[in-house]
Amino acid sequence: MSKPLLWIILSILLGSGLIFQLVSRPTQLKTAYVSNAKLSAEFLLSKALDAKLKNVQLTRQGILDSLALQLNALEAEVATQRASDQVRATFGRLQNEYRLKQQQFAEDNALLTQRYQEQIATQLNQYLKDFTAAEEYDYIFGATSAGSLMGAKEGYDVTDAVLRYANARYKGAAQ
Repeated sequence: MSKPLLWIILSILLGSGLIFQLVSRPTQLKTAYVSNAKLSAEFLLSKALDAKLKNVQLTRQGILDSLALQLNALEAEVATQRASDQVRATFGRLQNEYRLKQQQFAEDNALLTQRYQEQIATQLNQYLKDFTAAEEYDYIFGATSAGSLMGAKEGYDVTDAVLRYANARYKGAAQ
């Protein structure tokens, strides 16, 4: 084999190795974080469902308050010992109804709260996934008080950008 051919083959091998090295070298990852608490609190769907939950709870509390007023009026009459058997029976029935409704409302409120939280989490996770792809992030971390992200430069905080994105998407979906 001639010397020039050897140099050409060696040059090709070295050039190929250099190109392979440059191509296979890891690129800089684009990462950021969001404040989970802020994201959840300021997401429009969270606010909408929170308002719905409060309305339901106020309505239920109104029903309980109405029953409590009736019970208080009957209790005063039953305490005088002059109440008829019918008044005593009504008082007992209302006491049972109050306890049952109180327990039922507490359970229903807990279930509704859980359902709303799951709905918010599902929607926010989808929007965060879409935002990550649209903005070409490799990772977006959640900053919680549980220690998943102990610290980062504020420049990496994309909470406000994600909120704008998610709220805009939600407004479009809600219309």
